[in-house]
This record gives sequence, C-alpha cells and structure tokens, in this order.
Amino acid sequence: MQNSHLLVGSVRHKRSRFINYDFTHGAWYLAIDIDALDKLNKQLWFLSVNHKNLLEFRTTDHLDGSKQPLSYSIRKRLSDLDFKHSDWKIILVTYPRVLGFIFNPVSFYLCHDSNNVIRHVIAEVNNTHGEREIYDFTVPDTIKPQAVYKASSNKRMYVSPFINSDARYDLRVSDINDLIQISISEWEKNEMTLFANMKLTKTKLNYRTMTKRLLRDPFITLKTLLLIGWHVWRIKRRGVLWTKHQGRDSEK
Repeated sequence: MQNSHLLVGSVRHKRSRFINYDFTHGAWYLAIDIDALDKLNKQLWFLSVNHKNLLEFRTTDHLDGSKQPLSYSIRKRLSDLDFKHSDWKIILVTYPRVLGFIFNPVSFYLCHDSNNVIRHVIAEVNNTHGEREIYDFTVPDTIKPQAVYKASSNKRMYVSPFINSDARYDLRVSDINDLIQISISEWEKNEMTLFANMKLTKTKLNYRTMTKRLLRDPFITLKTLLLIGWHVWRIKRRGVLWTKHQGRDSEK
C-alpha cells in the first residue's frame, strides 16, 4: 500500500478567547488510500476492514454511516461538486477502531490531483454527543493550486461548550514529502477563539511500526475522548462561560 501510512506526531490546541489555554499531546493516525481499502486486510493481520479485530476500519464510522464503499461515496461527492477527479488520489487521515472503540473528533480526506497537489479537502467532524457534520473546504477556481492548501467553511454544528456554533473554520493543509500538517483556526466574527494543529510524520505501515506504536500508545481513541473531558473540566474550573448542548434542531 504505497499511498497508505502510519502517521506519528502531535496535536496542539490553543484557546485565546476568555482564557489563554495551550496544550500539546502525542498522537498517531492512519493515512489510508481509500481506493485501496481492501488491501488493508492483507497488510496487517490485526488490522481489518469491516471485521472485528484489534484495529478495525469500519465504513459505517464515516460520512452518513452507510455501508456504501467509501471510495464511491467520496468520489460521488466530488462529482457533485463538479471536480474531474478520475485520476485523483484520496487519502483519509483518521483513527481506526481500537478494541472496538472509536471516537474521531475530526477526520480529513485529502484529495490530490495527478501532480500530487491538494485540490480539495473534506473534513468529517464528530462531537461527543454522537453527531457528525461534513465540511467541504473549497478553493475558488480563480485561485491557482498552491503547495499549502487554504480554504474556509462556516461552522454548522455544536462542538465545544466554550465556542458558539456561529463561527468560521479556516483550514491550512500541507502534505509535502514525509510530513503532513493540518491546522484549523476557528473564528467568531473577527476574533480567533481556537487554533488547532496536527503535525504528523509519515511512517511505513507494517508490523514493526504498528506494534511499536501500539505498545507506546495503545488506546489512542479512548485517550482522545478522556483528554477532551479533562481539558473541558479544567477550562470550566477557571470560570469560562459554558454553553450546553441543545440538540441539532434547536441550533438551526
């Protein structure tokens, strides 16, 4: 699987509204060529697609939760957006299920053209209330492709109790050589409320690298959920205003 990798690095969050709160923690992800998902089963015996295993990639954990092949669903979405994508490579940056447990705050579909330049990014955002929203970060046709992909999208779903749903995401992505960097700046009007950054190094996806990562950081999905709760509790204790989740219908 030439285009699929283990990604190892760090995730940073910095809040600058009402409070200065900055943290960084280690993380690992899978970068999966969605057109070669069936080969994952042959790559590692403990990593399966749509079958129970130590690590599992499950199609229903993504997009609308259907069993439709992921490559079909993403490419249909690109067709609906009038992209000519037949020769594009689409890499999904995401967590797998670990011992059946999954929580993916955000997954990214990096859509590269035949020159390996990112032409479109789809972000799949999940909150801790079991809701999911899909964001297309689209660059106008008038802007030439750049080495660093930059685009924006309006927020449409409750994610953080400290940030309003009426906000904007500014995205920056670079996928150069062995390093993937993805950052999102969240803005309320003209004030940046949150900066999040993923800095990840591509590593070969094989038994040695994956076993080493599992021994060092085995429960990455559960750890992510627990860290979210930990940081929310710490921020709330410092007196930052808290907005309760009211459900999708009440937010529209």
